Amino acid sequence: MEAEGKCSESDISEEDAMEMVMEEAEVGESTSESESSEVLALEDAVQELEGPATSDEPTSKSKRRWGRTGLRGVSKRIDTRSRTTSYQAAVCFDNLTLRSKYCSDIQQAVDFHIIFLQIRDEVERTVAGQPGLAWSEACKKACETRDEELKAMKVAFYVDMRAFGVKLSSPSTSSLPEALEYRERLFAAREANEEAFGEELVNILLAHRQTVNKRRPAKSQEEAMQFSQSFLTQARERKEAIEKLKLLKQEQRQKAAAAREQKRLRRQEQRHSQLASLWKPAAKRAELRLQRTLARARCKESPRADGPQAATGAAKSRSSETRPTSTSAPPASPVGELAEGDDLCPAAGVVCRI
Repeated sequence: MEAEGKCSESDISEEDAMEMVMEEAEVGESTSESESSEVLALEDAVQELEGPATSDEPTSKSKRRWGRTGLRGVSKRIDTRSRTTSYQAAVCFDNLTLRSKYCSDIQQAVDFHIIFLQIRDEVERTVAGQPGLAWSEACKKACETRDEELKAMKVAFYVDMRAFGVKLSSPSTSSLPEALEYRERLFAAREANEEAFGEELVNILLAHRQTVNKRRPAKSQEEAMQFSQSFLTQARERKEAIEKLKLLKQEQRQKAAAAREQKRLRRQEQRHSQLASLWKPAAKRAELRLQRTLARARCKESPRADGPQAATGAAKSRSSETRPTSTSAPPASPVGELAEGDDLCPAAGVVCRI
């Protein structure tokens, strides 16, 4: 067993010179943090413990297991056979990932992570200060200033990106220009179409790449084609799933709109029925009041409409009703029977007493 704090130089060639890894993953992994912050190695909200490190029995068939350390940007690896734990620092910004070698001292891994963050901040400051400068040139300048430290850390570079709904990582390499070339080629192919991106994947997999310790042989033509076809298949399935999801959401929106329209019509009908039930008695009462008002108006206007003749006729009719009739008057005395002292008035036709 090596002494505490010493790093194994063969770890990076075995584990981090990985082939193209492709998976549909969720956004927001701890190793892909890209925010610019001076706070380094912050504690994660959740720590995932893979099991007791002192157990004698291996808990997995794999030789190694990975987990979180509780520090952002620092991961751990546990050897299930020897029960030794090693730590690795990593940072990802602008689709470029930097990983250090594994070391047994967690404080050393934290120092590696601090250096990575300083490089990232330097790249951002350079790009902001020189708008015409390409991002790859700014990254090269920032890494050149820390060249000795990066060599001591045995840094591995690779491209971490999403294309057509599928997340993938390029082969790792110890050459920064090589990783930047992969990045530019993959970005340009992604802008074209899926077929061009698949062809570029094949070319990258067939090309030799510079690893940390040695030149690693490239993939065979059959393996590269198989990987490219697998990627295109997953991209098409992802695209079909997205289209189905869009259609499903559109149908749901249409159903919801139809349900809202039906509900609105029902409420409108209910409101109309309520207004009709309230209007009928009110209209009846208003009609009765109108009839009474018209009747009173006719009664007041009837004498004025007949004129003075109608008023005179009415007065005569009332006087005739009060005057006694001829049948009720006493009979006149005959002329021959005039009493002594009576005188006859021929003009008047009546008997006058003297």
